[in-house]
Amino acid sequence: MPEQNKLLLLSPGELLSNARHQQGRTIEDAADYLKLGREKIEAMEADQWDRIAPAYCKGFARRYARYLKLSATSFETALESIKCEKPAVKSIFSQHNAKKPSSPGSFRVLTYLVGTVFIVLPLVLAYTHFAVRWSQDEPLIIQPHLTGENSRAITGANLPLVSGNDELQHLQANMMPVGIVSTEAVGGEINDRDQSSVSSAGSLEIELSADSWLSVIDAEGKQLEANLRAGGQTYSYQGKPPFQLQIGRVSATRVRLNDEMIDLQAFSIGDIANLEVGAVLSE
Repeated sequence: MPEQNKLLLLSPGELLSNARHQQGRTIEDAADYLKLGREKIEAMEADQWDRIAPAYCKGFARRYARYLKLSATSFETALESIKCEKPAVKSIFSQHNAKKPSSPGSFRVLTYLVGTVFIVLPLVLAYTHFAVRWSQDEPLIIQPHLTGENSRAITGANLPLVSGNDELQHLQANMMPVGIVSTEAVGGEINDRDQSSVSSAGSLEIELSADSWLSVIDAEGKQLEANLRAGGQTYSYQGKPPFQLQIGRVSATRVRLNDEMIDLQAFSIGDIANLEVGAVLSE
């Protein structure tokens, strides 16, 4: 009992050092067995625990005690006297994430700035855009009647002109004029066979160089197309003429009816066209 009390008064380093000497072991023997450097063994026996990483100091001491066959109970009691404190973990983001006191005045100013950017600025840009657009009062040629291959040509001299103000009225009313591209009969009449062949079937081709909305309806009311189509493609449709066409990007569209090119610019407002092609008229 007195011997046990004496052991309790010894530090962990003294217990390890005394046990090693009593067993006739050297520091090199302990270092080889524990796979530790000589300086680690010397630091533990000298109670210089600050020379060992805090995360490993008690673990190394327990392994050393088991190697020397020390009493686990007495050594654990002595081990409580050492402090292996883990270093405080400092975040590199702590300074950046520190909350700064916000003042009501700065928040109010920030709210005004955000409101100005997201509300006032778009209104100014929209007003400027439309003012510049409608100030360019260039006449728009509308061709209400485009003849076939054997009909007489229509020149720009005898076409009605629509000013920018009229165009604005059409857009404000959300309406577009429907132009008619027709095929006239030569000589005043066409026979029943010709009438049947012209009106019963029609081959319509639409070539797109860029994405555009297309809507195609034939004379029987069949919806042949109503979709956003990809550019770089040619789309073919078969149906009974005349065809009702709606085109969302005239500048990127070419239309052929029975291999005959259709002039879309005459029926476009902005870059949108709404027209009827393939109507048969007689003189």
